[in-house]
Amino acid sequence: MKGHPKYIVHHNSRYEDWIRKKPCLVCGVVDVDCHHVYHSGSAKLRNSYLSVPLCRDHHTMGRYAYHRMGHRTFEDIHSLDLDWEVINYLADYMEEHDGYREDVSGSVQGDAQAEVEAFS
Repeated sequence: MKGHPKYIVHHNSRYEDWIRKKPCLVCGVVDVDCHHVYHSGSAKLRNSYLSVPLCRDHHTMGRYAYHRMGHRTFEDIHSLDLDWEVINYLADYMEEHDGYREDVSGSVQGDAQAEVEAFS
């Protein structure tokens, strides 16, 4: 696959709905927007899998909102790494929907553990 992920369009409304059910990444409020961390400037040219939950204040409206501050300043002010958060949400989604999660060290947790042990 070529190019930066922000230019790869993947729309998955189920994943975006799942993100909207999570609390705000910054403050924990439960009424959130699905913020697309990377997009190509158009609502149609977005990648659903590169998103995080942000309440309206932290997304667009508040003093410390992403769209008021920009990516780097938002990360610095809130002590976040949005790329890492995107990966964590994807892993949680996979765990809930596929029954397994592979952690950073490469060990497998969940329902797939028995399959891994069978081949070891």
